[in-house]
Amino acid sequence: MAQLNRLEELDIVEMVVVDDDCITLKQLQKLYGNLNLDLYLYSDVDLAISHMVSNRPNLLFVDLFMPKMDGIELLGHKAFEQFPLEQNAYLHSAIPPSEQTLTRTSELGVQIITKDLLLDKNWVIQTAEKIIEQA
Repeated sequence: MAQLNRLEELDIVEMVVVDDDCITLKQLQKLYGNLNLDLYLYSDVDLAISHMVSNRPNLLFVDLFMPKMDGIELLGHKAFEQFPLEQNAYLHSAIPPSEQTLTRTSELGVQIITKDLLLDKNWVIQTAEKIIEQA
């Protein structure tokens, strides 16, 4: 029952996922769509940026490798100069990043996680709970 009470508090968490892979987005919708959190899934980078500027999500997962704009470019976009996204932002990737990519992400202050971790419901819930504790 305690688990259920903690999940009820997740409605103060807005989670945005940006990924060019529609299959991943469908998996995430099935996995997290029934949780009591505001979940927004985007395959279009421009729509995601527009949403994030307007709503300032407090949990963000961005695909590291996308064709139009990679995740590092998205997080460093000029639209976010007024407010940093890095605090609760994660880059995710199914393939290991290069040393150069790791350097770029460490300069940005963002963690890289595997796509498997993004699909780990317990890990995502624990991450959301940390945000609630910080609020």
